[in-house]
Amino acid sequence: MGVKITRIMKLFYGILASFILLSGTMTNAEAQTYKIYVQQIPQMWKKTFDQVLPNAFQYWKQKNPDVSFELTKYPDPSDFVIEWSSQFDESKTGHYSSDTENYYDKPKFTVPLAYLKAGKLKTVSPEFATEIAKHNLGHAMGLSHSDDPKDIMYPQIENYESWMKVNTKVSPKNTTGDWKPKAEKLQAQLGKKIDASEAKFSALIPSINSTWTTNKASEAEMKKAQNIIFVGRKLVSDAESFKVDGDDLLSQAKYSDAYYKYLDSMNRIKSLDAKITEIKKMFNKAISLESPK
Repeated sequence: MGVKITRIMKLFYGILASFILLSGTMTNAEAQTYKIYVQQIPQMWKKTFDQVLPNAFQYWKQKNPDVSFELTKYPDPSDFVIEWSSQFDESKTGHYSSDTENYYDKPKFTVPLAYLKAGKLKTVSPEFATEIAKHNLGHAMGLSHSDDPKDIMYPQIENYESWMKVNTKVSPKNTTGDWKPKAEKLQAQLGKKIDASEAKFSALIPSINSTWTTNKASEAEMKKAQNIIFVGRKLVSDAESFKVDGDDLLSQAKYSDAYYKYLDSMNRIKSLDAKITEIKKMFNKAISLESPK
């Protein structure tokens, strides 16, 4: 009887731990060690990307101190495998797959280091590779996608160059000049711009989500539009967050810092406007493909 109750309790706590993981947020669930086999990184990129996985591991350890990671010498004892990609298509950013029908017979995910564009191999930034590693490590641990654009598990789908445009930090060119009026002027412009662009973006979403497609060509265009909506939501979230940070800095009389924080926010909104244009083109193309000739 005691053994049966113990088994039931173990099953209960196992289900509870799984529920916590799948909720999209790591908490202090029961301690767990993930065994990982990591493919050897190409020597030419070892120095540049050697901290990608340690930083990704540290990120999740901070989320849950009871989680640990152990590297294995061989794939067999591992829970999953991490590969490095050096020639992925520019539209892809790495992915996790639970399918074990592969060379390792294990779930695996890929971290991109470089990509081909116009026949030339271009290296990504270590920061980009780390973000991909953190996201896919979450999947490997059982986390699903999150609806929160600020969460690392948010399904942001875009290529490396698009990511760079909105994640390259704006650095002050100088520290001279009267920053207060500059910051206040940009603050006023930004408030109106965020509201206007967010309204345009929000107005598109119902049409994209409610339009049915009946052929593969139009379905493909609609799918691309839906993917860009994920990126747009992230841009809106970032723009609003940077605006709040700028307001806080302005209230502290840190005028130059506030100005550049507002500039970061404005750059996100400009990127959002470009995404809105892309979504409209894809939607219109999908509709035209549905129309009889």
